[in-house]
Amino acid sequence: MKKLTLALAASALLSSAAFAQSNTASNFIEFSGEVTEAACSVTAGTVNLNSLTTRALKDDGDAGPWGTAYIDFYGCELEGKAEGGGDLKSVKIEVTPGAPDDTNDALWKNLGTAKNVGVEVEMANTKITPAGNIGTGITADLTEAGAKVEVRGRTVKVGADASTAGSVNTRVNFVASFL
Repeated sequence: MKKLTLALAASALLSSAAFAQSNTASNFIEFSGEVTEAACSVTAGTVNLNSLTTRALKDDGDAGPWGTAYIDFYGCELEGKAEGGGDLKSVKIEVTPGAPDDTNDALWKNLGTAKNVGVEVEMANTKITPAGNIGTGITADLTEAGAKVEVRGRTVKVGADASTAGSVNTRVNFVASFL
């Protein structure tokens, strides 16, 4: 019985080592949070940019599929919370300026390890560049149930040099003002 157990353990060890060396792809899940005294609770999902091959991002401007997430405002307390004691009616989302791609300043810089790619971002069907949208923002109506704002992103090939394998990620910071 000891020999069978040892043989099974060795077999499992060898197969897991072979798996570890196989052609694989990986990603991550990010966890974060905050406690505030704002009129609503807020969650912002992570946009999955998908796993793409360098073949799919061969030429300048080639892009992967859009990934979608939402900024959710929920558990809102609207009554008497506006300036002057009125009720809140909307939320304005303003994106603060961020890092542009070195080749195409309309795209967000990839902060990951893949080379010659940037990230295109849209919020509520409006293109959001790294210059941000302070002063204009995106406005959504608020109800007692809250509001939901769609955010989309995709990986875009930039420049003449070949894209390289690696991670793709960027960070878009925003401020929500309740009006």
